[in-house]
Amino acid sequence: MHNVKIAVVDNGIDEALLKRQLNHRVYINHDGQCIFDNADMNKVSFMHGTTCALIIEKYLSDFSISSVRILSENGSGLIEALYQALEWCLKNEIKVVNLSLGTKHFKDKALVRSLINRCANQGMCIIAATANSGYITYPASFSNVIGVAMEGNEHCEFIGNEHIGIDVAAPSGHELNICGRKIISRQSNSYAAPYVTALIGKLLLEMGLHNIAEIKQALRTHSEYNMRLLSEYYEPDWIGTALVRIRKTKSKANYYFNYVNGTISQVPDHADTIITDNLAELEEAGEYNKNIVYLGKENIEKNISGRFFWSPKKRLKQIFNCVGEKKELNIPVILCEFDESMDEMFLLTELRRNFNEDNYNIYTASLEADSILYDLEYIPRECLEAGDIKYFNSFIYWQTYYKQSDGIILGIKENVILECGELLQQTDMRIVFKQLEGKQEATVWCDGAAYCKKIFEKTDSGSIKLLYQNIKRVLTEK
Repeated sequence: MHNVKIAVVDNGIDEALLKRQLNHRVYINHDGQCIFDNADMNKVSFMHGTTCALIIEKYLSDFSISSVRILSENGSGLIEALYQALEWCLKNEIKVVNLSLGTKHFKDKALVRSLINRCANQGMCIIAATANSGYITYPASFSNVIGVAMEGNEHCEFIGNEHIGIDVAAPSGHELNICGRKIISRQSNSYAAPYVTALIGKLLLEMGLHNIAEIKQALRTHSEYNMRLLSEYYEPDWIGTALVRIRKTKSKANYYFNYVNGTISQVPDHADTIITDNLAELEEAGEYNKNIVYLGKENIEKNISGRFFWSPKKRLKQIFNCVGEKKELNIPVILCEFDESMDEMFLLTELRRNFNEDNYNIYTASLEADSILYDLEYIPRECLEAGDIKYFNSFIYWQTYYKQSDGIILGIKENVILECGELLQQTDMRIVFKQLEGKQEATVWCDGAAYCKKIFEKTDSGSIKLLYQNIKRVLTEK
């Protein structure tokens, strides 16, 4: 590679201030069309995109740059425009994209994740700034993105970085020459991202890296760069298409990704991940240059060169490393107790969907490791043991803080409930699901009293909606 093709997706670039011509000037209009950007950038007072481009140019020489404008002059825009912008980048073979923007709204997560994973699996490297507020930001928090915060950001110290998914803390105050006048870019995550973009451009020129996992590993070997690599905790959120090899019966709920069945040796080229719960298959899976999710009961922690690997041990380690001042939850906690025969993942995802439709952001978790396949949070059972509950409490508090959650739902099997005495004391509502002679019963308990009992002929979306309406009524009356 002799030249890195970079796009700055932002509020436009004033070409006159650069030392080179723009390769493309694109504007995503309100109809989602990609058209030539004929805006007079010299009249734009908020030079957000221009500043990002100048920072890249300061630290990287062998590159071409394109401007893709999706934000207004004041830096606001619609998340739908990001879809069109990245589609344009794919079609024009842009390999590196600087995004000093993002969204914190939980309803945007699934759409942005799907888009990011598709781009990353086609070789695109996206560098994204996290929000200055410190809350979880999409796409910066995704595994398939290089997430960036400025050095000195309080949310990346100690507790915060375990939860917001940021990879790099980098300088944001850069001396720039604009029309013969020297300025220092202000302290902001937005201006840390283009510094990292430039350094990744250098790595691509020097090392010929092929994917995000390789780039993240390479960053850790280049300590001479003036930036700090943060923890390696990440969610298994990178999956676009997976070969699924697990013995547990699939839920009626949908996986958050596309999937295929078959043997390990039949893994198709377009699949980016192999999911297995068989230890014997784990070594074989490592031969196919794919990301791996291991859901077996063995305590496995594995590093794969140039690929992602996740197992329950990763989550356990993340939780046990979460320490900090003890704080009390101020959002409702709902404990859902299931018997072994019930489809826990379907019930949890449907409850969450109903809350989401009413604009409640509910942190929904399970003690079952395969919950991560359904875009649910995974909480290892070990964390609920008496001596370790403090780690669980700290982890849940900070997770829900940074994700701006309105409540918590935790699914748990009935044979585990007796081990969770301290957890029960923190619970605002307990919903007990039982299978009775071909029917399903759900009893809602609050303050030691049964508020309502529902019996369903079948468990489907309609019956869960009726149950949700009762849950909502009880919570609002409390």
